Amino acid sequence: MLTRPATLLATVARPHNAQNAALLPAHLARYAHTSATKACQHIDGAQHTSGYPPSTFPGTPATQNTIPTPSGRSPHHLSRSCPLTLLLPPYTAMTSVASFYDLKAEKPSGEKINFADYHGKVVLCANVATRCGFTPQFTGLEELNQKYKDKGLVVLGFPSDQFGHQNPEDDAETGAICQRNHGVSFPLLKKSDVNGSNTNEVFKYLKPRAKGLLGERINWNFTKFLVNKRGEVVHRYAPTTKPESIAADIEKALAESA
Repeated sequence: MLTRPATLLATVARPHNAQNAALLPAHLARYAHTSATKACQHIDGAQHTSGYPPSTFPGTPATQNTIPTPSGRSPHHLSRSCPLTLLLPPYTAMTSVASFYDLKAEKPSGEKINFADYHGKVVLCANVATRCGFTPQFTGLEELNQKYKDKGLVVLGFPSDQFGHQNPEDDAETGAICQRNHGVSFPLLKKSDVNGSNTNEVFKYLKPRAKGLLGERINWNFTKFLVNKRGEVVHRYAPTTKPESIAADIEKALAESA
């Protein structure tokens, strides 16, 4: 059984245990490898229950990642069914915005959206892409928009090209494709990053308030966040979660008081 890193570090730090320091990199590598493998297995299971076969993750580049053991061998491969950046540092760009209603976002036209206008509304935010295996979810998002917009739902799409280069189009072409192929009428914001130092302000705010399986990082296109009428981030949905399956959560949020 592997010791967690915090426990191992405490052991190394004790007096007369300096010789243990040499074992630290190998031990941590084995721990990271085990954790990453379990994460992928968990996600594969989630995909299976969501209607996607466990051996494929829609829209994932056909590559394999290997995590070498301390001996230099690679006895286990993480398959392409897990398109996550598993072992990168959990870097998160921070925002100084105190309230959801202090946020702003920019449309391709340059027009600013003030989230203060969403007081008393339920807001669904998603990072989207035009060439992903999950791109058909645009249709489901638009159906939610049409069904609930008059009851107080706002759907916002944030195009991003960070995952597999699956939204290479500029803002104008992105909007045209989404309207033509999926009938999208809800707002699409300017293309932006959702991870790293250039993360847009909205996702800087959302991610730490509703973490995923691997923490704050967005794992793939079509991660979705639901914000209630009080500006609280109440749900984060994985890319495999189809829009129609969250209708009950939307109805519950709409029924609550602001």
